[in-house]
Amino acid sequence: MALRNVDAVLEAIVRRARKLLDTDTAYLALYDPERGHAYVRETNGSVSAEFQHLLMPLGAGLGGLVVQTASPLLQQ
Repeated sequence: MALRNVDAVLEAIVRRARKLLDTDTAYLALYDPERGHAYVRETNGSVSAEFQHLLMPLGAGLGGLVVQTASPLLQQ
């Protein structure tokens, strides 16, 4: 089945990433340059409503650091 709906495609990407990485939670955040922060667009595995609507200012937290540096971050 081909996915044509943007929301369904993003949901499938995040779900697959979570499965591939074998993590409890996965999310996809998008950067809004006009507002200067990233926001969570899609989650999988999160049950917290607050997390599902999280805003990440540049440099704040792991997500904000990734946005600020435009580089992936791996913590072990």
